[in-house]
Amino acid sequence: ADGDRVHAVILGSAVNNDGADKAGYTAPSVSGQSAVIREALSVADVAPRSIGYVEGHGTATPIGDPIEVEALTAAYRAADDRPDAAPGAWCGLGSVKSNLGHLDTAAGITGFIKAVQALRHGRIPASLHVDAAEPGVGLSGSPFFVPTDLTDWPVTDGPRRAAVSAFGIGGTNAHVILEQAPATADAPAGASPAGAPVDVPVALPLSARTSTALDSVAGRLADHLAAHPELALADVARTLRDGRRRLSHRRVVLARDTAGAVAALRGGDRRDRVGARTGRDDAPVAFLLPGQAALVPGTADGLHRAHPVFREALDECARILRPHLGADLTELLRDGDADQLRRTSIVQPAVVALGYALSRLWAHWGVRPTALLGHSLGEFTAALLSGVVALPDALALAATRGRLMEEMPPGAMLALPLGEAEAAGIAAAHGLDLAAVNGPAATVLSGTHDAVERAAAALAERDVRALRLPVDRAFHGAPCGPAAARFAEELAAVPLHAPGIPFLSGVTGDWITAEQAGDPAYWARQMLSPVRFHDGLGRLLALDEDLVLVENGPGSVLTDLVRSAGAGPAEDAAAARTGAPRLAPAPLPSRGRRSADDEPASAVLSLAGLWAHGAPVVWEPVGADARLAGLPGYPFERLPHWIEPGPAAPAASAASPASAPAGASEADAVHARIVWRPLGPGVEVPADPFARRQTWLVLCDAEGATQPVIDLITARGQIVTVVRPGPEYRRVRRGVYEIDPGDPSQYAKLLADLRGLVRPPTAIVHGWGLAPAADDGTQGYFGLVRLARAMTEASVVNDVRLGVLTAGAFRVLDGERPDPAAALLSGPVQVLPEEYANLRCAQVDLAPGARLDAESALDVLRAVVAAPARLLALRGADLLTRAVEPTRPVAPASSAGSAPGAVWVVTGGFGGIGRTLAGHLARTAGARIALLGRHPVTDEDEGPAAEFVGDLRARGTEVLCLRADVADAHSLAEALDRVRETFGGIDGVVHAAGVPGGGSVELRDDDEARAVFAPKTAGIRNLLAALRPGEAGTLLLCSSLATLVPTYGQADYAAANAYLAAAGEAEDARGERRVITVNWDMWASVGMASDAEVPADLRALQERMLAGALTPAQGTRAFAALLEGPGGQGVVARAGAEVTDDGTLRLTAEPTAARPSTTLLPRPELATAYTAPGTPTEERLAEIYGEMLGIDRVGIHDDFLDLGGHSLLAAQVVARLRAEFGVDVPARAFFEGGRVADLAVDIEDRILADLENQ
Repeated sequence: ADGDRVHAVILGSAVNNDGADKAGYTAPSVSGQSAVIREALSVADVAPRSIGYVEGHGTATPIGDPIEVEALTAAYRAADDRPDAAPGAWCGLGSVKSNLGHLDTAAGITGFIKAVQALRHGRIPASLHVDAAEPGVGLSGSPFFVPTDLTDWPVTDGPRRAAVSAFGIGGTNAHVILEQAPATADAPAGASPAGAPVDVPVALPLSARTSTALDSVAGRLADHLAAHPELALADVARTLRDGRRRLSHRRVVLARDTAGAVAALRGGDRRDRVGARTGRDDAPVAFLLPGQAALVPGTADGLHRAHPVFREALDECARILRPHLGADLTELLRDGDADQLRRTSIVQPAVVALGYALSRLWAHWGVRPTALLGHSLGEFTAALLSGVVALPDALALAATRGRLMEEMPPGAMLALPLGEAEAAGIAAAHGLDLAAVNGPAATVLSGTHDAVERAAAALAERDVRALRLPVDRAFHGAPCGPAAARFAEELAAVPLHAPGIPFLSGVTGDWITAEQAGDPAYWARQMLSPVRFHDGLGRLLALDEDLVLVENGPGSVLTDLVRSAGAGPAEDAAAARTGAPRLAPAPLPSRGRRSADDEPASAVLSLAGLWAHGAPVVWEPVGADARLAGLPGYPFERLPHWIEPGPAAPAASAASPASAPAGASEADAVHARIVWRPLGPGVEVPADPFARRQTWLVLCDAEGATQPVIDLITARGQIVTVVRPGPEYRRVRRGVYEIDPGDPSQYAKLLADLRGLVRPPTAIVHGWGLAPAADDGTQGYFGLVRLARAMTEASVVNDVRLGVLTAGAFRVLDGERPDPAAALLSGPVQVLPEEYANLRCAQVDLAPGARLDAESALDVLRAVVAAPARLLALRGADLLTRAVEPTRPVAPASSAGSAPGAVWVVTGGFGGIGRTLAGHLARTAGARIALLGRHPVTDEDEGPAAEFVGDLRARGTEVLCLRADVADAHSLAEALDRVRETFGGIDGVVHAAGVPGGGSVELRDDDEARAVFAPKTAGIRNLLAALRPGEAGTLLLCSSLATLVPTYGQADYAAANAYLAAAGEAEDARGERRVITVNWDMWASVGMASDAEVPADLRALQERMLAGALTPAQGTRAFAALLEGPGGQGVVARAGAEVTDDGTLRLTAEPTAARPSTTLLPRPELATAYTAPGTPTEERLAEIYGEMLGIDRVGIHDDFLDLGGHSLLAAQVVARLRAEFGVDVPARAFFEGGRVADLAVDIEDRILADLENQ
């Protein structure tokens, strides 16, 4: 009756204790065991011959087993209903202990489970480790045999039956008789087959404790349904609703059939799912009640057909309204033409009727509002729902109100992205009325057509976009006076009561009183006064921080208003809540969003939204015959929780050492993995990204993926300039530009023009990364660095937030395959703030294939403005940041994770790291090695690489040295063919090829960056293309910690390695081969960091960074451990590296920012004679130089580099000068001399230019 899934039936059981009769405490007893078996058979009322299998206690002891067999035989012989039947064994006898051993207190239930499974599957399991009956056990002549193979259960006239014995120490004996589950009843005649579509979508609610687990729940269920299409959707829904706990992270998907459920669970149409996070199951609900709504033919027809409760309520309203409308409301809504449905005399009673019918549907679903907030006419609907006025009177009055307003003279209304004070000023200047205050920057004016046109034209001149509303009357203004007076007269004859449900007054923006609700004069003022919706929203949200809002009427205008308006007026925001309002989807959205056939889905999705936010709901029944189905259980998240050995440690500091492998010396490298997790405690992301006035610049791709961002900024009345890619620089119209992304000069021209027209941008949204990359993503990289350079050229000295949007750049959740081209952008995002002090960057990565909508656009802008971390991922409603977690490496085996004699290809094989890793494979696994490089070793060569190859060959290693440029597809393919010809195949590849980066983006040209990209970007693409299916079972990619530890001058190198790491994770996710991506720390004495030629000014810095770097011995031990582990992306850092509480990797020898010296040294001997400063600007510049360089006096003609300056220090001097003088000095000036005299003139010229432009 409960619909539970029955696995088996317990027919009978018995328990006794024979402890007092036994010779010893642990000794078994034939009489006690036999008695309990006979009693169980009697209770079950079954004959022994109907039992096909006994799951015995089976201790496998010389005493216990013979006694158990004897007891079973005695009981079965005594109760046998066919003693004259032919002799022979008919019943299997086994024990799960042959599989698992003795499980102590869990032994009995384990055997019980085994017996149930045997009954379910109709197969008798084998007992392991039994070749023949053991002598002395007593099976000969008994009814029992020990199955040694898995066998089918013999078919008999009756159901399958089994028995289970469990005997406890001390004399407790238990025996249970089981029977196979009865066959499930056939579906009733006319029922839909499993997996068949249904008319009203079925809601499938999911929940988990974390967002990661929730994604896993959805993915596992999708895989299960795809593998079992025969499952009935009703059974799945019933199980998820009644058979699962309600946890904090929730998601509901809608589906009409099993295939649709699989698609929705895997991402599908975002409109068919809703999710939220909640901490309760009793969250209160408030209804938002719309006013003059846009009705179209067919409005509510889908709900009318699908939901009887809604249909009955709307039909009742139609009967009441027929005398007032002269027509049937349901027919008007279904078949009326568009002109009819725009008439105020029809719209207003229809909106009230629809609000009432929806409220009855909500009540049917267990949803009763705590409070109501109406907009304009919606306040009258609130009066109906709260009991102020009875239904017949309310509908008659709504019809009268609509007719009176329709008789008003023509007028117009204008929506403005401005605050109340500014809108009131415009209204006064143009003879208009303030009609509504919908948000902090959302107001409406009303008046005559001419006045509205004049106001719109004036606002356009100010670049303020105003929107004409689709109405032909001027509501909530002076023209409403006569209609309001007549409406009050009608109300005077109608009984009015105190409200039973609290609702907000649109006149005051506060809770309505009983006196106001019962006063006809109030309702007249309500027609004339501005709608104070935003004030009311603030009061409403202050009720409860978990209050859930849902629109109770046609359209989603109020839902959109709340989403854009935020938490209420400034003075009430703190009282209201700290996060964004909780909104369920509108149940009857505008037709542009869904068709009439989709209305039932919208209503169910709205109900699902309430459940997701923690409101109590009653799900629509999915069928009287729905049963609980077997579905995947809750997933383990499999997080490591290592307990460090040793004595108690002192109190943890802000940063703790990353763990090293067990038994390793302190000098070993430390290992970590990359994870994505929620922002740490104390990290705040503002609910409203528009709380501070910003000037926005949005780089919008040609496909318009960032349009929701632009719409949201525009709706909040903030200045936004849109930039699209085009063939040349041009101003399309006010606020819209096109530039050629490949022309560096056009970025600076754009910023200079904006600086002259409005003001420099304070927030930039770079949306070009959302478009599919036409190349390997390098153009996106160059676009970002050109934008940064242009800020210096255009003297943009104010602080700027730069948000870079991508989709699928990172492998955040299991199953995702990252896009390397999108990951490439993380290089400049992480490094640019190290080089430009006024730039704060954040990459916000959406899920693969995700598209922005109003909700996610708001999340993106919040992340951009806050920039709580440089790399962020938005998955559903969760904002995650990248972090590292310490791990313990697998102890390497002697073969170092490689089969003896395996063939390994090492790209970059003649470099220091390539040689070291190849040597390790040769020594520990006897591998055959193919070294690939642009400069291979020949027999005539000398030097470290030649010596290395000679040593390998002297030890008997087969070594093949080949010329190959991994960035050249043809060259690489030829080399791999040669390896196959020589060695017969390829078992593994180490991709260690690379070119070091180095140099600020301000000074580095594009060709230098392309040289860094080539072996990492083109190299991995070519390598994956050249490898054949089934070969190279292990691929190890050498990436860099530059992707995790932002370092000045490493933007191109960080970007190249981010591309490589993403490509490796994408290939690993395919599952064809194991791909290990290693983010190596610097290697001392070998590797690019130690071999790199850096500018003279950075050599001391290079030496500092290499101090404590990985030694070859540490690197090879780490390499061996990595080969023993799984695929994926890992980190290997120097000994002593630390992981902070927020998941940041800190290197002990990490270069720190230069600080002003406290001890000033004498000026060094220079070729230039000392010349003292002669102007105030020169004097201040010389002081700053002296403080930053630690020199007691600086001459105005002294060269910055000669004084000991370097590029990292130059970036800090630039920031210091910006703070002192308010201008931006190009960093390149310091590498062209950086003399105080020249800089003083440049700074004074920039200050004068700024003054002239003001």
